[in-house]
Amino acid sequence: MDFLAKKKFHHRLDSDGDVIFQFCGMSYVLMAEESDPRFVRILLPAFWKIESDIERSRALEAINEINLKYKVAKMGIVSNRVVSMAELWMELPKDLPKDFERILKCLSVSVKQFYKKMIHGMEVEKAKGDG
Repeated sequence: MDFLAKKKFHHRLDSDGDVIFQFCGMSYVLMAEESDPRFVRILLPAFWKIESDIERSRALEAINEINLKYKVAKMGIVSNRVVSMAELWMELPKDLPKDFERILKCLSVSVKQFYKKMIHGMEVEKAKGDG
């Protein structure tokens, strides 16, 4: 992953051989599979904790909208935590450096949209309770 150092991404390998790196203050994981050498996954793990059934419902609605709207980025809920990821096939390692920042920007924008939708939903719920 020489391109990460060249682009000044601080990174390290974890015990599974995945690459952990920082982007916009968040920790991402770059994963590849030996059994599928063209496959790459870039994961933003557990960026939002689900704390109630109402919040889960709101999160699922936001996730569905985002998954339908944004290319490459997809979200899901794992163990009451929202994750975001991009999964692609490409010529590794040749193609990853040229598309890497575009992929990260797509993930970043989709996560920002998720936050906006969740915060707006909380504000609406609070207004209903105050009203």
